[in-house]
Amino acid sequence: MPIHRYSRQLALEEIGEKGQVKLAEASVLVVGCGGLGSALLPFLASSGVGHIGIVDGDKIELSNLHRQVLYSDADIGLLKVDVAAKRLKNQNPEIEIAKYPEFLDAHLALELFPKYDVIVDASDRLKLRYLMSDAAVLAEKPFVHAGIEKWEGQVSVFNYKKGPTYRDIYPEMDKNAPNCSEAGVLATNVGIIGLIQAQEVIKIILDLPDILSGKLLCFNTKNYNQRILTFNKSKSPEITRNSFLNAFGNPSFSSITFDSVIGTNSAIIDVREEGELPIVEHSDITQIPLSDLEKRLQSSHTSKRIVLFCQSGIRSQRAAILFRDAGFKEVYLLKEQAPELSRLIPESI
Repeated sequence: MPIHRYSRQLALEEIGEKGQVKLAEASVLVVGCGGLGSALLPFLASSGVGHIGIVDGDKIELSNLHRQVLYSDADIGLLKVDVAAKRLKNQNPEIEIAKYPEFLDAHLALELFPKYDVIVDASDRLKLRYLMSDAAVLAEKPFVHAGIEKWEGQVSVFNYKKGPTYRDIYPEMDKNAPNCSEAGVLATNVGIIGLIQAQEVIKIILDLPDILSGKLLCFNTKNYNQRILTFNKSKSPEITRNSFLNAFGNPSFSSITFDSVIGTNSAIIDVREEGELPIVEHSDITQIPLSDLEKRLQSSHTSKRIVLFCQSGIRSQRAAILFRDAGFKEVYLLKEQAPELSRLIPESI
């Protein structure tokens, strides 16, 4: 461990060499590397958190840049996890970065959460917060949450040493709650709240007192009003693997063959990334990468039959959920995946 790199924080009596070793041995999974992720990830890396995982299936857009300061104009169109991992590794070559270029779902959460010491919510999707909170309970991991709306931010730590969870303060999902694109957000507000999140992560790793467990910090960055709301663990229903999968797991979708849908009024969509081999070309097939899909859904055409495929069937299953959640009634998975289609269609490469 390069002591000189961390000399200023080693001087703190709460850290010292023992604390720095704790940071180096710790693993943190950050879900989302947008605004909050851009604020907290560099400071986790520079502080010497030794193992950082990043989950995000999104690509960089121009509208991201005013608050997602890990990225620049030259990065537009690239996957966020790829650019973020490269920047963090350049910032601190001593740490390990694991990239997961996909959107978190129930099965991925069950796979990844047990592998990390702390889970961080840097997303802006309400349903995902309930999924992450419940998955953190199942994995018995602390869950550091932040939320942003206009000038106000909130930070809390859930399931810390089996303490109160997200559902203890928000038992039911408010489907009318706006996201940052609807409510508006100021870049500096995101930065301030993201740094508070990073601070809580470091405090958890170092086992310091005054963790925001059972406490919701509400901070208005416009007038600097601050208040801390306290809450207790409730008698909410026990979360089991089965109840979790019933609530968030992939539903079953019917399969359909390529021969039966060509020439019909169906949208056959290849959800692989551009350039993936084998290339499948057919006049009835449209390519919309999974990383772009959520922004390109057209809910006004929910009556149209949607048929999806990818390389192995995993991404098309996730795409089917997005279509279903957007209100599409007829969503199918193609029985043949790209390798099989490339043999069926002569024009394929």
